Amino acid sequence: MKPKRTAKASAAPAAAVAKPGEKAKSKAGGGEKPVRGRGAREVWRRVAALPQWMQAVGGAAVLAVILLLIVVATERKEAPAPGPAAVAKSGQGPIAAAPVPPPAGEGGEEPSRQSPGPSPVGESAGEPDRQAAAPPPAEQVAPPEQDRAFIKAVRLRPPQPTRLDALKAEVEPAPGAPEKIRYAYRWRVNDRVVEEATGDTLSLSSFKKRDLVTVTVTPYDGDTAGFAYESPVAAVHSVPPTLEMKQTRQARKAGEPVELELAATAPDGERIVFSLEEPRVPGMSLDGQSGKITWTVPPDRKGTVRFGAAVADDNGTKVTRIFELIVN
Repeated sequence: MKPKRTAKASAAPAAAVAKPGEKAKSKAGGGEKPVRGRGAREVWRRVAALPQWMQAVGGAAVLAVILLLIVVATERKEAPAPGPAAVAKSGQGPIAAAPVPPPAGEGGEEPSRQSPGPSPVGESAGEPDRQAAAPPPAEQVAPPEQDRAFIKAVRLRPPQPTRLDALKAEVEPAPGAPEKIRYAYRWRVNDRVVEEATGDTLSLSSFKKRDLVTVTVTPYDGDTAGFAYESPVAAVHSVPPTLEMKQTRQARKAGEPVELELAATAPDGERIVFSLEEPRVPGMSLDGQSGKITWTVPPDRKGTVRFGAAVADDNGTKVTRIFELIVN
C-alpha cells in the first residue's frame, strides 16, 4: 500500500491542470460579480469632489465644445454639392467655365473622352477639341476700320471768309477710298446746327463777324457709312472797308495847290482812319479823319504822280490802294 504523501502529490498537479474553458466558466459562475460602470462612477465622484468654481468652468467648456460641433455639422450639411461647371456673369453676359480634367497619367486614370453635351456647330465626330464658330449673319458684317477711313482732309475756302462770302468745303479723299462715293454735310455756326444747309457750300450773309463755323462730312459707299471728318474752325471776319478818291480841285499850273478827298465805307466798322502809304510824295499831307489830301505842285513836276493811301476800321481791317494824279 502506497503512502498518502504520494497520493497528495499526484492530486495537486491534477487540480492545477485544468481546461481553459472550465477555468473561465468557474470564474464567471463564482461568487465575485464584475462591476459595470465603475469607471464612470469614479469620474463622477471625483468631479463632485471638486470646488464649485472648477465645476462651473468645466461645464462651460463642455457646453462650448458641443455647440461648436453642432455648428460645424450644420455648415457641412448646408454646403452645396460641387456642380460640373461654374457660371460667372460679366458686363457682356454669362460666361460658362467648364471643369478642367486632370492630365492623362495623373492619379492612374485617363481623362474621359466623352463629350459633356451636344457638339458645337461644325465639330466633327471624334474631334471634341476642334470647334468652328458659326459665321455671323451677312447684315452684321462690317468692313474693317481702316477700310472705312474714306476722307483724308476737309478744308474751308476762303480761309478768312466774310459775310459777303459763301464758305465752301473741299474734301480730299483718302488713298484707297472708293471711286464712287457721296458725302453728307452738317454745318454748325457757334456749335448750332444749320438745318437748311445740306450741301458743300454755306452762305455767310446772315451771320456776323467773329461767328465760328465748322462742317462735319460723312462719306458713304453705297449704304456703308465711313468715318465722319470734321473741318477746322473758320471765323467770320469783318467786311473790309472800301476806299475811293475824288479830285475836288485840280492844279492848272505849277505852284498851285491840289485838293483831293478820300472816300471810304466800313460795313462792319463804326470808325475809320485814313493814312498815306508808300509810295509817298514829298509835300503831300492828309487829314486822317476827313480824308482830305493837300499838295502843292512843285515848279519842275509834270506828268503822272503816284502815291499810296489806306483806310482802317476799328476792327483792325486795313485796305491800301495806290492812286495816280496827272499834272499838266
